[in-house]
Amino acid sequence: MAYTEPKFEVVQAVQSRDVVRIVGRFDSPDRPAPPLAPAGLYAHPKSGEEQYQLHRAVSRQDDLVTFETYGAQSTSMPRPGDVLFYRAWWVPKAMDAALDKEAKWTRKNYPDNGDHDHCLFTWETISAYEGSREGYWSEKYGWITVKAYDDVIANDLYRLRASGHGA
Repeated sequence: MAYTEPKFEVVQAVQSRDVVRIVGRFDSPDRPAPPLAPAGLYAHPKSGEEQYQLHRAVSRQDDLVTFETYGAQSTSMPRPGDVLFYRAWWVPKAMDAALDKEAKWTRKNYPDNGDHDHCLFTWETISAYEGSREGYWSEKYGWITVKAYDDVIANDLYRLRASGHGA
């Protein structure tokens, strides 16, 4: 059976300053598996055109999930009743790395050994021969790009480290 992306029905969307709070429900109570955010909402399944970003899941009660998106500059928000397709960005190990304030990250060049890795957060290639040639390394979590380190670890773009977790 082919994979189908979960549907997300918007119940409420409210903007306060630079924070958009989106409340909704998934088409199946047992999907999707955590971590729920960061993620994106799309008008069509398998579409590459993201409609809205979901930076952090702040609560999950009964069948309702509340997400927040930070740095919102747009007046365009989903409307109650909109049904969009949901796509998570991270695997559980990425969320663990984002939340682990004790992890040691060292900035260094990727070894010139003909191999490559992918950034835990963005899946970008890190290698000596293509993609990012420099990144941050953690013995526990592996490689991430310099930009991913700046966004997720140093600047806490998704406000996960300050809160301690996502829903």
